[in-house]
Formats: sequence, structure tokens, C-alpha cells
Amino acid sequence: MEQNKILLLNELNELYPLLEDLFGKKYLKIGGKNFARISYGNNNYTYSFVNEEFKCVILMDEQNLDKMNVNFLNKFEKHIISYDDILSKEFLDEAERINNMLKDLLNMNLLKNNLDYDNNKILININIDEIKGIIYNNLLEYQTQGKTLLIQDILDIVLNKISLKLPKDIILSMKNSTFEQKYPNVANTIMKYYQKDENKKLNKFLEKKNSGQNIIYTYTGIDEALSFYEEINNDFVGKINKNNIKEIKINSLNDEKELELVLESIYSGEENKIKVILFKFNYSEISCLDYVKSFIENYIKENNYLNEKNNKIFIFTIHMNKILQEDEFEPKIQGFNGNNESFSPISYLNDAYQVFIDYLN
Repeated sequence: MEQNKILLLNELNELYPLLEDLFGKKYLKIGGKNFARISYGNNNYTYSFVNEEFKCVILMDEQNLDKMNVNFLNKFEKHIISYDDILSKEFLDEAERINNMLKDLLNMNLLKNNLDYDNNKILININIDEIKGIIYNNLLEYQTQGKTLLIQDILDIVLNKISLKLPKDIILSMKNSTFEQKYPNVANTIMKYYQKDENKKLNKFLEKKNSGQNIIYTYTGIDEALSFYEEINNDFVGKINKNNIKEIKINSLNDEKELELVLESIYSGEENKIKVILFKFNYSEISCLDYVKSFIENYIKENNYLNEKNNKIFIFTIHMNKILQEDEFEPKIQGFNGNNESFSPISYLNDAYQVFIDYLN
């Protein structure tokens, strides 16, 4: 805001009410300069300088517009942008081809294996827009590197992104249906990327993880404690054991201040030996995950904890439920707050590493 720059905000719905004065241009003028009141919970706020040339762009999925406050929307010019406007026809056709193949994978019936699950409810965020997004993101990366993205490379790029987010039931469906015969190249590529130890159990994941922020989808119950029987050697944080892992249910934190106190404790307080932090989300709580992730990233940067001695692994676990087709409308098996269709999965374009581990222990 203080500089002549454009700020892009993407699906940070929890943050927008705190910036109401900024968006409404309700500035306090001091010495000819504009200052906007920025709230940060519990009636706390600060005033920040706003450059005359500052601009803010809010990116929002069209399907979420109905959920937004009308007064909030009226503060902005509105433009509809889709990947169809920025990708060439050959890329769009390839995206459609890949999407149709993955739809076939969804339509394979698990009843042959005595598993009456609806594939459409256990597959995470695979749709035509996500596929187009993966293509566009890689197109930009290739252009930055002075390379050309070839049509024949796109299938491998997309499957590399999605394969580790496939639950075992989808793999079982693929292996025990006509899908392998119909799309042998697709099935072989999925298995190439799926067959990594890191998506089997949490301890295998931690052995290989060398980056800070990660998202794990799982069927493990949110109240189930982690089981660690052996010490794990990790190149990023060193030795990991049950004594330096901290589990936190996100609904146990009332506001940002409590989250900040947790971070203070694990970086400079009595819990500074903690190396792995798991924030546990029900799928009904996923809407605030991006905000929590951004809050943690900013805290680390602002407090200069980016050096190697302060390396920590943050994992955001999203706890899913399996939905039986025949009992789809039975509340007793639908989980905490409706079925899995009620939440918005994290995009494949999110910079956090994402994987599906059916059962963590």
C-alpha cells in the first residue's frame, strides 16, 4: 500500500472485512497523505499510509459471488476473466481431452471391489478449470525460461500435479476397470508419479520433505493422535520424533492473536525445539486455510526466522470423510458439516506442496 504497486488478493474472504476502510477509500488525511485504518481482530487496528497510485485487485471464483456481501462487491470495478481468454485453442483442446479422460476415471464403478464409494466425492479438485490453470501456470514458467511448452508435454505435467492427490480408492478403481486398457499411457503415468513412499504414511512423507509448508488430505479422524515409534531423519529440520511434533486443531484458536502466541512459543519460547507443526482442519473449516498459511508466512518473514537454524515443517491436514453412495443422505455418515462437496479444495496452483495420505498412522 505504501508503494506504487498493485496488490493481488485471491479468495481471502476472512481478510476482506478487516480492510473495509481501505476498500471504501475512507482515509484519514495527515499532512496531505492518506492513511487507512487496518483492523486485526478484537477491536485492534492500526493506520497505514496508502500511496496515491496504489491499486488492489481481488481475484474471486465466479461461483462464490453469491456468498459475498453486496456492499463489498459494489466497492470495485468487476471484470470476468477466464482461461478461455488467454490460452490458445490447441491448449484448450488438450485441456478438454485430459478432462474427459479423467471423467472416465471417475465413472469407473468401485462396486466390483465391494467398495460402494462415489468417486466424484473422493476426488479432490480435478476439473477443467484446474487443468487449464495448470497449463497456463506452466506456460508462464516456460516463457520466463525462454522455452516453448509443447502440446505433447501437457499430459505429463498435469498428471504429475494431480497423481499424489489421488486417494487409494481411485487407484484401485483404475487398476480394476477398463480404464487401463482404454488409456494405458495415462494409467502408467499416474502410477509413475503415485508410487512414491511419501503418500503412504506420514512418517514416510516426513523422511522426504524438505520445504516449509505442506497440505495433506486424509481420511484419518481429526481426533486421532499421531503414532511415532521410530525417530525420523529429515534433511530440512534434522531428527523428528514424537517429542518435537505439535498438533493443533484450528478450531481451538479463537483469533489471530492466539495463532501468533503459538508461533512465538515454537520459535522463541518454551516450545522452540518443535520441528513439525500440524494444523488440523475439518473440511468445513478449509475456507480459512489460505489466510492461516499467509499469516504464518508473514510472521516468519517479519521476525527474520528464514535462516536454517529456524527451519520448521508446517503441515495443514484436511480431514475428509468417505461418502457411501447408497447412504449419501444419511447424516450419520456425512461427517461434521455436510458432505465433502460443501468445501472448497485448495487449488493445484497453490504454492504449498499437496498430497493425499489415506491414513497418517
